[in-house]
Amino acid sequence: MMFLVRIVFLLHVVVFQVSVSYNISITGIEDLGEGDNATITCTLSGLLYEPSLTRFVLFSTTGGNEAAKALISNTTLYTKTTIYNNVSKTYVSSIVSPPIPIVRHINGNGLLCTSIVNTTTINKIEVLNVNYAPNIGNLNLWGTNLALSEGRTGTWTCSVTHSNPASTLIWRNDTETFMPSSPAVVTKASNSYETRQEWSFTYHRDLSFTNFTCIAVGYRNQTVSKTMQFGDIYYVPELVIRGKTVLEEGETLNLTCQVVAANPMANATWTGTASGVKEISNIQKKQDGEELTCEATNSAGSSRKTARITVHYGPYFSLASNVLGREGTNVSIVATVSANPAPTRLNWKRAGNDTVLSTSRILLIENATKEDAGNYILEATRVRQRENNITEDITKNVSVHLEIRYGPAAARISPNITMLELDIGSSVPHIVCTADCFPTCDFKWTQHYRNTQRHRSGTANLDLGKASTEVIGDHTCEAYNYIGGQKYSATVTFQLRVKYAPTIQTVSINGLSNTPFNDSGVIRITAVIRAFPAPSAVTWGIKNDRFTNPFKPLTNDSRYYSNRTNDCSYDCESTEVLILNPPSCTDTGNKYSVYAANEKGNSSVKTTLNRVTITCIPRRVYYSFTHFKCEGEELNMTASFVSVPGPFITWYQQPDNKNHVYYEDFRGNWNTLYYTSRYHVQFVTSQTFGTYMVVAENSRGVSNGRVLVQVNRKPNCTEGSTSTTSSTTDRSDASTLIYNGDIMTRIILYVVACTVVIKAKY
Repeated sequence: MMFLVRIVFLLHVVVFQVSVSYNISITGIEDLGEGDNATITCTLSGLLYEPSLTRFVLFSTTGGNEAAKALISNTTLYTKTTIYNNVSKTYVSSIVSPPIPIVRHINGNGLLCTSIVNTTTINKIEVLNVNYAPNIGNLNLWGTNLALSEGRTGTWTCSVTHSNPASTLIWRNDTETFMPSSPAVVTKASNSYETRQEWSFTYHRDLSFTNFTCIAVGYRNQTVSKTMQFGDIYYVPELVIRGKTVLEEGETLNLTCQVVAANPMANATWTGTASGVKEISNIQKKQDGEELTCEATNSAGSSRKTARITVHYGPYFSLASNVLGREGTNVSIVATVSANPAPTRLNWKRAGNDTVLSTSRILLIENATKEDAGNYILEATRVRQRENNITEDITKNVSVHLEIRYGPAAARISPNITMLELDIGSSVPHIVCTADCFPTCDFKWTQHYRNTQRHRSGTANLDLGKASTEVIGDHTCEAYNYIGGQKYSATVTFQLRVKYAPTIQTVSINGLSNTPFNDSGVIRITAVIRAFPAPSAVTWGIKNDRFTNPFKPLTNDSRYYSNRTNDCSYDCESTEVLILNPPSCTDTGNKYSVYAANEKGNSSVKTTLNRVTITCIPRRVYYSFTHFKCEGEELNMTASFVSVPGPFITWYQQPDNKNHVYYEDFRGNWNTLYYTSRYHVQFVTSQTFGTYMVVAENSRGVSNGRVLVQVNRKPNCTEGSTSTTSSTTDRSDASTLIYNGDIMTRIILYVVACTVVIKAKY
């Protein structure tokens, strides 16, 4: 094709170089068909000169057109004509080829008409279009296996090539023409067309040995065809079951299963047997709805067919022989009636009476009384189908006994009391609970005390023995029975109170944790006391390892006060709260004790399990102290602080307040209140004299007050003179540690002061 394009291009170049006005055309090639003989004419007009040579040239890159090429190239066979027009002064010249046999191989070839006029070459080229139908060898029909099992899918393809124009495909079977669902697809390849179409189908037994033909219809309705034949199509057996599947209970079932069609042939058998005959004698109700399966197998596969058995039976009844009802309620007697077909009639009657009470499976007796007790009969009727569509009624009945029962309307106790008050230790009377009920009631006694309850008796009798705190509370008798699985009950209650001396239930420090209290907060101690009547007096005391008295009353300490709330029901539960505000670190180590009293006596003393720890910033015990010494003498200085926890005590010699001369570390000690640091100087020198400031600090902070110790040189010191120490204590600062109620603290500080004076004197 590229070769032909290049020739056309070169020829056009030559033509465009001609300066005369002319026209050249090729005719006789308009409708070429394979097998035709075409006479082709080339005409030139408007020529100023008569052509010296005019001829045809056939361009082809393929074979098969040799005869046509030989005729076209033989110019001696042309018919030539030249006419001169005197008016236009031009020539009209033409050549006519001999008859050219047309074959499909000429399709797409280039036909050139070339002429030489006065040394100028004039050219005209046309591409030949030859129509032709396909040959039998151009038609192909192929696809999946010809013999497969029924139900599988297959595809056949029909394809025809080398036709111009494109061919049409027609499909036929032995009886009719049909069209596949997928359309034909046409494609062009070079100078011819291909038509392809697929037929997809499902293998069916009716296709066995059937012929299918694909016909290609081409140019001038010329046809070619190919035929394929299906083989033997295999298919699974077809089954039929014969026999009666609807039976009356007790009859015999006879069913036959047969194969009516199969390829290859097969035998039918019932599941679990090797036979195609199924027999079941004395058919039963439980077999209603049962399915029996017949199956057959060949090389194409297996098939199954199921027969469902219908058994006519009944009526049958399902209900209790005895029904329990409660007086004053609606009582339902419910029966389940099973029958096939379903019952056409249901009637409830009372024994000995033909009055119909209900026509459903439920008999409702409203507001039942004792007179409704007795026997009731349910009748059910169904239809039985006989031969020749004859029917008959089958009626059965069942009897049920109705019993009316009732629960306790009320419970009573003897003696008839609602509240009983006794002194502790006295005898509690024997109590009996009664109730009217059928069936006979059971009894249960339960004691309710505050938020607890306790089982006391499983009979109608209640024997509590001696009055004690264990029997205080509401005592409830429950009389109960069960009717139809439902519990019916009635209760009666009396309250028992017992007078007894107070008992301390608990005493504890509120908010106690691993973190100590501090002296800026409030401490509360709570005691829970039970008594009847309520406590008339509650006494608080302190227990501390520093005191010899195990119960030190809080009568003289105004920092303590208390409040009390009483909750009295069966007895009294009093909540007594002791408040300490403000606390002091000198309270550290205290445990708190309490006892209570009423008209029945006093309780025992109960003490908190834990002691309190109250932290504070270190506080000095005295303000200043003065020593008189001579050089060479021994000096012992002391400074005391109250601190919780233990302090770090540092000594400074004035005026240097940065570099300590001595320290003692009591940190980590939580059990001591008073700490004394002793600064010992073996030999006094002139550098020893002066003023010493003592500072204490702990985790709470640094003491605000400093202790000042003055060391002075005695006048007229001589060798061997004895030392004299005098002291002055500023008790106004120490008094900040002592509260009005803390007498023990006052005594300790007084002893410390006296000791200092005695040492100074002696």
